[in-house]
Amino acid sequence: MGVNFNILIDTSGSMGYMKGSEDENKYLLPDGNTRMDLVKKILSESLIETLSFTNKIKIYTFKNSYHFNKDGTKKLKQKKVIDTNGKTVLKNYYSEYPDLKLLNKDILNTSSLTEVVNNIKNPLPGGTPLWWSLSVLINKIKPKTSTSIIVLSDGDANDKVNFDSEIIDLIKKEGKECTIHFIGINQNKKARLKSEYLCRSTGGIYVNLEAIDYNRSELDLLMSKLNSTIVTKTLKDNIESTKSLSKENEANLKIEEKR
Repeated sequence: MGVNFNILIDTSGSMGYMKGSEDENKYLLPDGNTRMDLVKKILSESLIETLSFTNKIKIYTFKNSYHFNKDGTKKLKQKKVIDTNGKTVLKNYYSEYPDLKLLNKDILNTSSLTEVVNNIKNPLPGGTPLWWSLSVLINKIKPKTSTSIIVLSDGDANDKVNFDSEIIDLIKKEGKECTIHFIGINQNKKARLKSEYLCRSTGGIYVNLEAIDYNRSELDLLMSKLNSTIVTKTLKDNIESTKSLSKENEANLKIEEKR
């Protein structure tokens, strides 16, 4: 009964300091904080409290994780590419895989959820398999089950160019009842347009926040939408349950009358 909520947190490299890479400290917010710092504040001060009266919350992190050799070094692979001279050459790259983790198995109360979120570390460098992660969660949705997915991410998917339209097509194809909300973390225009389109097409709300001292009112529309979704779905389920019970009682009375 009610609505299931999946919170999907981007833990790709740009959400942290990108330490050890050529982009170290280049993805910090204008106020000097990491994007993960902002995500944790949004969740602990706004989002978790809003969803506190439902026990159907699952919190996931997603990123690309590296394969490692036995000596602890990143595993290298090679692929053929065309260089600037039009020649086919071999290029080295690090082997990685999409990684989706459930953080709160059997942890449901507000204080414990907040603790789980606050324990998320600033991530190491890694990619953003947003299309893959959303696909996995959508495929987990059971038939006739209403689910909202709330994404917190700073970027575009690096596993599918048109991740937004492909996710919309997947929802339609699978016949899933799924609404996607998106909290952008200092997103650029290209990523923002795709995220907005995904939300609009599934009935969700999009916001984009850029600093740790964000304006709480910017989240009000999303919070209102989430509350409305929960209440509407709960009322609908209660009405359907009452109708089902009435039909069952009516059937039992007819059986009694025939005896």
